[in-house]
Amino acid sequence: MFTCNNQRGISLIELIMFIVIVSVALAGVVLVVNTTNKYSADPLIHKQALTIAETLLEEIELKSFTVMPGNTRATFDDIFDYNALSASATYANSSVAVTGLESYSVTATVVSGVTLPAVLAASAAQITVIVTEPGGQTIEVTGYKVDH
Repeated sequence: MFTCNNQRGISLIELIMFIVIVSVALAGVVLVVNTTNKYSADPLIHKQALTIAETLLEEIELKSFTVMPGNTRATFDDIFDYNALSASATYANSSVAVTGLESYSVTATVVSGVTLPAVLAASAAQITVIVTEPGGQTIEVTGYKVDH
């Protein structure tokens, strides 16, 4: 007589148990990912606000340290023209409107007479740009301009 005791493959019960275990594990992973995304800050909004702040700070730092005439946004030609700037981010970096940024607001402050190592206080200024995101969170960047 010929008997075969070697069995190959899996039974129906083993297959159903595997499917149940994988489904429970997958549901747990999806729940964790969903919770993490739900309670995390929207990275696109934060990145956009940071880009607006850095761009305006760079624009201000590229202007002259010497006070010159010019008092409208389109004619700002020195860093002190930007002091107390408060505007919608649609006009944060020029007089050209950028659509989609209406819900961001930007403020800039320029303070002269800042003490820096090896620099006369009259020759240094601190520039602070604050961008308020649509959700109310703020991003603040600070830079310095030295008269050289």
